[in-house]
Amino acid sequence: MNAVKPSSLRRKITAIILLISFSVLLVAAAVLASYELVSSRRNVLRNLAMTAEITASNTTAALMYQDRQVAYEVLAALRADPYVELAVLYDAAREPFVSFTPNAAVASNALLRSADGAEVSGGRAVIQCPVAQGGTRVGTLLIVKSLGGVYHRMTIFAWVLAGVLIIGAALAVALSALMQRRISDPILVLARLATRVSQNKDYSARAANGGTDEIGELTQAFNAMLDEIERSHTALLAREAQLALVTDNSSVSLAHLDREHRFKFVNQTYARRFKRKPRDLIGVHLSSIIGEKLYAASIPHIREVLQGRRVEFELAAPFQEGEGWAHIVYVPEIGRGGEVLGFVAVVTDLTARKRIEQEVERARDEALAASRAKDDFLAALSHELRTPLSPVLLLASEGANNPSLPDTVRTEFNLIRKSVELEARLIDDLLDLTRITRGKLILDRSEFDLADALLETITILNGEISQKGVQVVTDFRITPAIVHGDPVRLRQVFWNVISNAVKFSSRGGRIVVALLPQAGPFNLLIRITDDGIGMTPKELSVVFDAFAQGEHAQSTGSHRFGGLGLGLAISRSLVELHGGVISASSAGRGKGTTITIELLAMAASTASSSSRPPSVVAEAPAQMETSPSSCRLLLVDDHGPTRATLQQLLSRRGYNVLPAGSVAEALALADQGTIDLVVSDIGLPDGDGCMLMQAVKKKWPQVRGIALSGYGADEDIARSRAAGFSAHLTKPVNTALLDRRIAEVRAETLAAARHES
Repeated sequence: MNAVKPSSLRRKITAIILLISFSVLLVAAAVLASYELVSSRRNVLRNLAMTAEITASNTTAALMYQDRQVAYEVLAALRADPYVELAVLYDAAREPFVSFTPNAAVASNALLRSADGAEVSGGRAVIQCPVAQGGTRVGTLLIVKSLGGVYHRMTIFAWVLAGVLIIGAALAVALSALMQRRISDPILVLARLATRVSQNKDYSARAANGGTDEIGELTQAFNAMLDEIERSHTALLAREAQLALVTDNSSVSLAHLDREHRFKFVNQTYARRFKRKPRDLIGVHLSSIIGEKLYAASIPHIREVLQGRRVEFELAAPFQEGEGWAHIVYVPEIGRGGEVLGFVAVVTDLTARKRIEQEVERARDEALAASRAKDDFLAALSHELRTPLSPVLLLASEGANNPSLPDTVRTEFNLIRKSVELEARLIDDLLDLTRITRGKLILDRSEFDLADALLETITILNGEISQKGVQVVTDFRITPAIVHGDPVRLRQVFWNVISNAVKFSSRGGRIVVALLPQAGPFNLLIRITDDGIGMTPKELSVVFDAFAQGEHAQSTGSHRFGGLGLGLAISRSLVELHGGVISASSAGRGKGTTITIELLAMAASTASSSSRPPSVVAEAPAQMETSPSSCRLLLVDDHGPTRATLQQLLSRRGYNVLPAGSVAEALALADQGTIDLVVSDIGLPDGDGCMLMQAVKKKWPQVRGIALSGYGADEDIARSRAAGFSAHLTKPVNTALLDRRIAEVRAETLAAARHES
């Protein structure tokens, strides 16, 4: 440790005192000198103004009587002031009348100014004042005076200040010599004490009391620091003993090795792994303890840690019970010069955790397999339930719409159609609820107008509305109402809510469907209000719960409205998936129900002064430009009754139907001639409809198709569209929907053909 130089601190204290004292004196001298200079110049101007005023007054008569001698004598009186360089008296025409010039170098004719006043310029004070008689100006007096007297006074003042600075510096030196010992000596005592403590590790040494000033506080702080160091040293010794106790009894294996891979320390746990004592491993090479195989696997990691990087890895390692897994961390030991002296190894037994992870992974695989099996079962169940319903619904809807049949027969067909559609709806609701609860329902978002979606829903329900004799009134006060969502799913919500309103309304009742703007986080409000049976508070509390039904469906009720209680539960989930809110309210039994749906519109819509008309007209089917007889329609379905029914219905409409029950049969028929339209099932015995559609489009790219399948999940629809189908209909399907889709697809085909031509 470098020896303390007592004189260095003293010199620093002396230098600081001198610097501060001299700086203060210098600043004070500068301020005084500046003030003296300004004050002297101000006095010169004041005195010169008084002199000019008196002189001007004394020369008034001389100017009036043109007495140059008297005027000169008055000006010559200024010689009493040795610093007056020029005095000029001008007549009323501003021409020099008489002048007094002790300093011939000053040109009098160049000094007359345009305005009266006093100023300092070029080391001289200049004043110009009027000579007047009775308020009339008869001349002008100009006097120029040198500032030499001011500068002479300032020179004397500067010498005085220099003397003061010298005396102040001398006093500062004397005071610093007196004070520095009071400051430096206690500090030097502390420095010597710190050296002794550092060299001898004697933490019990203390410095004598240094007084009550800052030096005394420093001494007390130094002693307090020694107290803390002594306590820390004692605690460190205790912690070392504690650390030895902890490391030897830790479940983690610890080892310290040098650069040659020899042990410098191991805890009891590490030594016990190899049935050794810790002292037996000190100085032993790592390879002779863990074995050549494990050592070879560890070498790349050891090389990396000896380059100064922390390493963490897992590998198979031997344990007392046999082979297992270990998590190993290598931490480099860095010397003071930055060199790597060795490394510390921290080894954790992972065997139990690995076995648990394997069990968890196995359980996860089993759960995923069960989930896939459940999905497959639900899809298969849906297909098997829908497929036999398809020919029934086709025949029933065809019979219900056949005007040649008696009304009683058409009514019976219509009853069958409604029953099948209700059965299909229950299947859809169950599958939708399953997808929602498992988070597998995917929204196909796009921009669309909610007003159009509401009107389309009312059109679809027009038959039920007419049959019930219910009046549906629309109150649309915001058009357009553009949202970014899934139009199919939101129409499903509207269908559930409006169909419930129709179902629970009395014959001749009134339903109001309102689309309104509102303030708040949701700027769009859909409100469906009916005057039907209403709901009790208990029913309102569970109205959006799955399988919950009103008191009318209890064992004491008539259960006259049917259903499983899934519609509103699915509606709530679909609205929430769109980021909206759905709620229900009712004044009580027999007082009607109001369902409100709040959504966020994309942009502020234009408020309309009048609502859209309540009357709703169903969409007309697309017009065909060619007769069905010219259309070769490839019909593919492995379900015989469905295929036979479809063939009969489509042939009756004039289509040239080519029926097939498999992919192979369909491709063979396709090779026999041009195909205009494909209507195909997805699940076929020797492949699927997607593969068939892709094969047909390779041969006839212009061909469009309609997928007709019992598989109706979102992924099924997406897959069929990716394969080239223009539409996807889920079984069972009624003839009206099938006719409309065929017309739409044929219209697209004809439009594309016209565009290409």
